[in-house]
Amino acid sequence: MRTPKASLYQETRYPSEEYPGAFPISVQFYFDRKRVFASTGITLTPKDFEIVTKGNPRTFELKGIKADLEDRLFKANSIIQELKGNFTLRKAKKLYQDTSYQTDKNSIFTAFDSYIGKLEGNGQIKTSDGYKNAKNSLEKFAPGLTVSDVTIDFLEAYEDWMLNENGKSITTLGIYLRYLRRVLNMAIEAELITRKSYPFGKGKYIIPTGRNVKKALTKDQVLAIKNVKTVPGSPSDRAKDFFLFSYLSNGINFKDIAKLKNENIKGNQIHFIRAKTIRTRR
Repeated sequence: MRTPKASLYQETRYPSEEYPGAFPISVQFYFDRKRVFASTGITLTPKDFEIVTKGNPRTFELKGIKADLEDRLFKANSIIQELKGNFTLRKAKKLYQDTSYQTDKNSIFTAFDSYIGKLEGNGQIKTSDGYKNAKNSLEKFAPGLTVSDVTIDFLEAYEDWMLNENGKSITTLGIYLRYLRRVLNMAIEAELITRKSYPFGKGKYIIPTGRNVKKALTKDQVLAIKNVKTVPGSPSDRAKDFFLFSYLSNGINFKDIAKLKNENIKGNQIHFIRAKTIRTRR
């Protein structure tokens, strides 16, 4: 199924004459293997563009630009939402360039789309897929849901619908609600709702959690895997090697193993940053 997308794009083929080393930023609409660009009027160096879109700006100027670009991307995703089922690149660009067009910032689904676009721009495809699943579930339960509609009563009703009518697990419910909570935190940052209206937390709605039963292998089971006879160089032989390497490296994630390079070896130790935490602030 073809799905239109919006993202921020830096055109490095056309350097700014006014600001050396800077390049123009556009909003890109992508659909059916084609794309159109709408200028934002903002120019940045590639380094500042990466800080604004993927990092945490420290100067007031870059913080202001980050907020401006996020508003523009929000508008683009609002247009995609509005044209749903009747989308064309021409219509999207025309609406975007219409200065009188007002975005529905209260739509929870537009907020989801905006954050999903940001995740995809950062290459966090697996995480963005999770947000898409949560959005689709919420949209099925409550089409037209707004930020202010997400109350304690709404969350309790959604929980009942997920568990009793759809047969979903508590684990799935918890994942979707954590994604929703993240989007609501963004709404607070954008001053769409107040902290007082926030429905999550102590004395309010608590996201349910399933039991996390740890099932560790015994020493004999690990040795049995080690002693399995495999054909050298075969897929099963490589699988066994990866498992044993992970086990002997304190449970290193397989994605992190795949990203290891020779320079990660420091003497008799392996130094690396986990892919799971590389985008955290600390």
